[in-house]
Amino acid sequence: MATVYTEADCIASLREATREVGKSPTQAEYRGLDFSPCVTHICDIAGGWNDAKKAADIETYDQVGEAYDHVPLYPDSSGYERWYIRTKGNNTKLASIGSLRSLSSVWTQ
Repeated sequence: MATVYTEADCIASLREATREVGKSPTQAEYRGLDFSPCVTHICDIAGGWNDAKKAADIETYDQVGEAYDHVPLYPDSSGYERWYIRTKGNNTKLASIGSLRSLSSVWTQ
């Protein structure tokens, strides 16, 4: 039978990971510790990684930055749009979303 985790399990594991890492752990650092529950379970149970860290009184980090450039900004977009808006600003005179999509498709081929 599968183990059923509670929010208290998630909080305890996050606090232990914080002690182990010496700071507020990222998801990647937490995965590297091979603790249970896993990141996916924590996010499902607590409503998200930062929500779980807040419940455990652990510092959270801003998630916007270069590490997320590959993540689509919209469900039907590419990470290029996120990078463009972050680096160039949301200036529609520079490029429309349609032109960004066409540029993105050229770069990913």
